[in-house]
Amino acid sequence: MSSYLHIYGIPKEGDKPIEIVSYSRSNPVYSAICDEITIAWAGNEELYTDLTTSKMDEVISEITQDINSSKKRLQTYEKYVSNNSDYIQDIIYLQEYVDELICTKHYCEMIKGIVNDSEMGFSGFSKICCNVG
Repeated sequence: MSSYLHIYGIPKEGDKPIEIVSYSRSNPVYSAICDEITIAWAGNEELYTDLTTSKMDEVISEITQDINSSKKRLQTYEKYVSNNSDYIQDIIYLQEYVDELICTKHYCEMIKGIVNDSEMGFSGFSKICCNVG
């Protein structure tokens, strides 16, 4: 059974959510958001979790910490690679992981921007919400 993280905007004029974007379970954005925020499991129901700027800040902060930690590990591996070529594959994998984290952070920052615009009244949405279904 596959599931998706769905992000919706609730229009100011109306109450029926409009889907903005969806991420599959295999997408790193799904994991980043679902690991930090308790998201409503919708199934066949209309259940939603409101997204706020502060919730998205928590997600972005966690990703940033992971990036910084991985970069430190990467630097350590790079120091040892000159004496032991066994670290080359680890460096390649870790660099790919860091690149993926940076990309995920950018997507989450984009979502935060949408949420922030909604909270400040700069969009046609009264709020941004999400669910997994």
